[in-house]
Amino acid sequence: MYVDPSRVEMALRYAALAIRPPAERAAKNVEVTLFIASLWADATNAARTRYKAAAALQGSLPWSALTKPTPVAAAMQAGGKVGSGLPTLQGPAVALLLLGQKDPEDEGVEGYRLIMGEPRATAIIQALYAWDVPLLSRTADPSGWRLDAADEPAEQPTDDAADDDAAEADDDVPENDPEGAAKVPAVKPTSSLSSRQQGLAAAGVAAGFTVVGLIAWRFG
Repeated sequence: MYVDPSRVEMALRYAALAIRPPAERAAKNVEVTLFIASLWADATNAARTRYKAAAALQGSLPWSALTKPTPVAAAMQAGGKVGSGLPTLQGPAVALLLLGQKDPEDEGVEGYRLIMGEPRATAIIQALYAWDVPLLSRTADPSGWRLDAADEPAEQPTDDAADDDAAEADDDVPENDPEGAAKVPAVKPTSSLSSRQQGLAAAGVAAGFTVVGLIAWRFG
């Protein structure tokens, strides 16, 4: 299974920001839209189908794709998995796109591949379904998965750990613009999104397209 840990790191950062008030994350709307669009572009059809079903239960995109399902949504997802042989998603819908990336084969990074059945790789895959932030944070590395870190005990969280993560994710919202709406920072391109795709996505956001509508139009 090919899972890009650098994208997992980005998803963790965006997920920390997703729980903040809308005004605090407004400046990242385009960036998050492009991130999800790049994952969609590289995902299998099966992963796209599962993602769309999960995201539809969560509310307004793009940020709902980065939040854990509500109890009602989780129950609906669990009911749909009976007899499917697939784990129940306990984390955000974006995890399904991360888990469903097409393997680029020779162009891929060997350290990004998780061997099904190998205990440490299995622990990471399960952590993505459960959105186990401590385990994912210590094993995801841009150079490749740190499989040995899957055996390390989790650090004890501090009371303000969540606030620190969100503050780091939102560190470039201008101080003189507390609502983050006056300026949109330059979009950081992702490895799988071409300049033309970035332009299409940015234009779609500016025109008021939703992420689902934009992705269905460009990648459907």
